[in-house]
Amino acid sequence: MQFTFRPVSSIHDLNSLIDFLWKQQERVFYPNYDSWLEGVCKPELESGYKRAWIALYDHLIIGNVVVQRHKQLPALELKNARVDERAKGRNVASFLFRQVEVENPFGFMIADFPADDIAIEGYLLSQGWQISYQAQLYDSERLEKIVVKPNRILFPHQDIFLDPALPVSKYLKQAQRLANLQAVQDFQ
Repeated sequence: MQFTFRPVSSIHDLNSLIDFLWKQQERVFYPNYDSWLEGVCKPELESGYKRAWIALYDHLIIGNVVVQRHKQLPALELKNARVDERAKGRNVASFLFRQVEVENPFGFMIADFPADDIAIEGYLLSQGWQISYQAQLYDSERLEKIVVKPNRILFPHQDIFLDPALPVSKYLKQAQRLANLQAVQDFQ
């Protein structure tokens, strides 16, 4: 199998990505996913607020990552990541995440996932993410785990997350000090 990985860079890419995300809907755990997809994700990708990378096989999308600047922290927030079931086990997600890391101008990345999803948790921990805390983000009936990952590209020898038990807000001042402010402004 030969894969292609690239940023979403055209209307065709964007429409193909939205189609791919619709087809993955039965595997999504978040309430109101359809309204988020059409009412938030697509317009914010069109405006450039969100960015996305896609993985293709035979010109078909088999995986994606959607990110945006976090609204409160100097961090890149992972909003959506998917790999088609038929492409699992081929490091597609790892390669997509690596593209995001290389282009991340912030001190760290942040993401969340359902607290009871041990497969996602195991994968993210194996990739260097650290659990920061748990919260009810989308549904009062369910907890999400919030995870962070230091930007090892910008700060290869700086361990900015010394205590993963502390909430992300405790790292805000330290991350702001470490972040390259010009790169942060350029990302906006």
